[in-house]
This record gives sequence, C-alpha cells and structure tokens, in this order.
Amino acid sequence: LKIISKPVSSKISLVTRVKRLLKNNFPFFFYSATLFRLFKTQKSHQNKLADAAYDLIIEFYTLGSDLGTKLKDRLNAKLILIYDSPVLFQYREIYQTKTIYDKRVALAEGKSVKAADVVVCYSKTVKEYVQKNIDAEGNFYVMPCIVWKNKDRHLAKPQCEIIGFIGSFLPWHKVSLLLEAFEKIASEFASLQLLMIGYGEEWNKIHELVKVSKYKDRITLTGYVSEEELELLKSKITVGAMPGSNWYGSPLKLFEYAEAEIPFIAPSTPSVLDLFSNNETALFIDSNNEFNSLVEKLRMLILDKNLAKNLSLKAKKMMQEEYSEAHQMGNFVKLVQKTISNGIKE
Repeated sequence: LKIISKPVSSKISLVTRVKRLLKNNFPFFFYSATLFRLFKTQKSHQNKLADAAYDLIIEFYTLGSDLGTKLKDRLNAKLILIYDSPVLFQYREIYQTKTIYDKRVALAEGKSVKAADVVVCYSKTVKEYVQKNIDAEGNFYVMPCIVWKNKDRHLAKPQCEIIGFIGSFLPWHKVSLLLEAFEKIASEFASLQLLMIGYGEEWNKIHELVKVSKYKDRITLTGYVSEEELELLKSKITVGAMPGSNWYGSPLKLFEYAEAEIPFIAPSTPSVLDLFSNNETALFIDSNNEFNSLVEKLRMLILDKNLAKNLSLKAKKMMQEEYSEAHQMGNFVKLVQKTISNGIKE
C-alpha cells in the first residue's frame, strides 16, 4: 500500500467535537441550523446587490436560493439559471436527513426554475426531470459540465497496466466496487496496478480495505494532490474507471479521461448514457450485474489494445469537436446574446 499524501489530522477543538456530536446524533436539528445560516448568507447577498443594475443575471442555482428571482423582478432583467442538480434530492442523498426547511427549499427551487428565461441543465435526463417534476414550460438548454484542461499527454506510457480512478471517494462513486474488481483480476495480470486519486468521506473505509488486501503492494492511494501532481499521475493511467455516479451527475472526470486519451469504463446512469456512447467513446457497466460487468470490461481494455485505442481516440475526437471548449462556450455565448435580446425558443 502506497499513500502519497494522506490528509493530516490536527488536534480537534471542543467546538468541533460538539458539532460532530450534534451532527451524528441529531442530524435533523444540526442541518436545519446549517440551512438557517445559509439563508442568512443568501439574504446578505441580496442586500449587497440592492443598488445593482444588470441586464442579465446568471445564477448557479444553490439550495434554497431566491436571489436570482428577486433580482430579476427588481431589475427587470433576464435570468439564466444553471441547474446543477435537484438540490433537495441531492442534499438528502449527501446528509441522509430531512430538515425543517425542506418545504421552503422545494418552493424556492420551483419558483426559480419557473422564473428563469433559460434553464441550463447538464443532460437531457435532468432537463426532462425538471420539466416533469417542476412543471416548467420555459426555455431549456443542455450543456454538459466540463472543466477543459487542454493538455495532451507527453510522457511515455508505463510498461505495466495501471487502472486509475480520479474523483471523490463518495458512496455513489462505488470506489469499493473498483477495488473488489481489481482484486478479482490481479492474479491474472502479474504487473497490474491500481491507482486511486482523490479523497472523500469513504477514503478511510477504502484505506482499511486496502491494508488487508492480498494485493496491497500494487495499490496506491494518493489522497489530495495538486494539479501538477494530478497531471503526472494521470499520464500513468492506462485504463480509467468511474464505477458509479448518481443519476443526475455529469462526472467531470469522465471528460478528463476523454481529453487525456485514457480509455475508460463508465456507469450506466441516465445522464452518463446521455453524454457518452457505449462501445464508441466508453464501455458501460451493466447496472444489473455491476461487479461481473466491471471485471469483464477491465479485462477487455487490458487485453484488447485495439479496442482501448479506438475508444480513446473517439473520445478524444468528441472532446475536440462537440464537447470542445470553443464549441460549447461559443454556443453558450450565443445563448446569452439571444436571451438578452429577445429570449430563445427551443
């Protein structure tokens, strides 16, 4: 087991201990208080913008916000809403609790979506969800969530196969599933290694599993890394994997694999299925048989170099064309211009 940069624990203060106690034993009250503070911050932002004068508001929508709608009304401005996720659904998914403000959050979300001149969603699936569940009839625009790095891999590929995961160690990313799949096939490929880059709430759990793994000497957990370190580590990956995602997610790292010409395996979640093509730009995991399917797809990319190469080239071509920064941002600029002038129609 190799750990490059495990986060260092500092001495825990009394205040932190009390917060953890409340969070673990009384989550309803703890997160209700957290949202109360969030709403105070949002109100503060409204006050700061009281004398603002804008023709267009672009709001990255966050939990319970009515900032965009109030500014739109006060300024008689256009509003473009970036709809990252169904916010209340996501909040419950992450924190596993309801709060006293759930109804307020849902009402604010619906009001914001309906008030927007344009709602930007990351996938067709999310767009359809919003239209159905919020009964919104306005203009919608689909734009995937991508961070363009525009970097090519110049370093020589390693002699051995390295399966790589880049991302947050969150339950829905199913990092433990990737570890299990690696252990299943490690005996078949003597030099095969597993590189897991990132951190998150399940890091300690994965760390403990790796410590008792028969193949722990072939597994690296990096913890947090800098952008420079990430580029170096990424150049070593020969097969990328993202075992899981939530249904609405547009995983940044899949686009990062594609941009770096790393053939990758992706989950068969609705949004990912919207954004990539099976056996063309990615290999998809069978959602009805995830473990065996992931093992099979890993074997395929390790053994079939032509398949791996074709997938990586097609994904790279997609990033240079349809999903390129020039294409996506060029279209977004046009969207902004049309919205300011006279709105858009689908």
